[in-house]
Amino acid sequence: MTFLELAEKILIEEKKPLTAIEIWNIATTKGYEKTIKFARKNALGNFRSSNIC
Repeated sequence: MTFLELAEKILIEEKKPLTAIEIWNIATTKGYEKTIKFARKNALGNFRSSNIC
């Protein structure tokens, strides 16, 4: 799963607009961050820089 796919999944599930930080917090709560292909220490920074928000 890419960051964009992760954001899409969260936004569909939550059915409301969210910031990148809110999306990331929900993803980590649900364990979705483990499915991302690109995992590093600064995952939130990478998520925010992927131009989805």
